[in-house]
Amino acid sequence: MAVAPVKRALEKAGARVVETGPIDMPPWPGFDALGSLGRAIRRRRVASAAPASDDEVERMLTKFTALEYSRLPRLLKLPLAHQLYVLAEKTNA
Repeated sequence: MAVAPVKRALEKAGARVVETGPIDMPPWPGFDALGSLGRAIRRRRVASAAPASDDEVERMLTKFTALEYSRLPRLLKLPLAHQLYVLAEKTNA
């Protein structure tokens, strides 16, 4: 989860770093918490104990994705980021 070594390696290889940032920012710590998400969805289903459908999970995840694309400062997003990205372009040099 450190961008600096990746940036250095890309620059050393002759690429120009264009952009960096956090991605994949659901408000839970990892895949182990998906069970909690499923339980939360099922609690919202009053009369049914059936597992949440893929559509229900997709709708909930779409709501959480708004955080990723929000204008919040990067400093507030970093604790939720599961991954960081480095976008670079190869220079013609």
